[in-house]
Amino acid sequence: MTMNRMRVLATVGALLISVQFCLAADERGQTFESMWAAFGEQAKAELTDLPEKGRNAFREALIACSVYGADEYDSPTHRDKCETGSQFFVRGFSHNWSAIDVLFQMAISFTSVWMEQVALDHLHEQREITDDDSRRGIIDVLERAYRETRERE
Repeated sequence: MTMNRMRVLATVGALLISVQFCLAADERGQTFESMWAAFGEQAKAELTDLPEKGRNAFREALIACSVYGADEYDSPTHRDKCETGSQFFVRGFSHNWSAIDVLFQMAISFTSVWMEQVALDHLHEQREITDDDSRRGIIDVLERAYRETRERE
C-alpha cells in the first residue's frame, strides 16, 4: 500500500468521523447506514463470487478487524493482525479499491483516529470519554454482507 493511499484513506476517515460527530446522535447506526448505502451491495456481490478459501480469508480478516475495532483499538498487535488479514484477503481474492478493501481500510482508519482521540482525552485529563462507536459501523457493514451471503448457501 502506497503512502499516498494511506494518507487519502486516513484523511477520508478523519473527515467522515468529523461529519458523524456533527450530524448524528447514533453515530454507529448513521455510519452503518451511509456505508451500507455506498458499499453494502457491492461487498455482497464480491463475497458471493468468492471460492471457499477466499471466504475463509475474508472471515479471518473480519474477525481480526472486529477485535481490533471493538476491544483492542490500542493494541499494535491487533492492528497488525487486522491489516495483515485484510491485505492477505485483498491480494489473494479481491483487488485494491474494491468495496471490501475500502471498507477494511476505513475501519482501520476510523479505529486509529479513535485511539488517538482516547490518547488526547487522557492527556488532557478528561475522565469521561464517550465512545461514539462510529468505527464499528463499518465492521457492521462487512458483517452484514458476510451474513447475507452465507444465508444463500
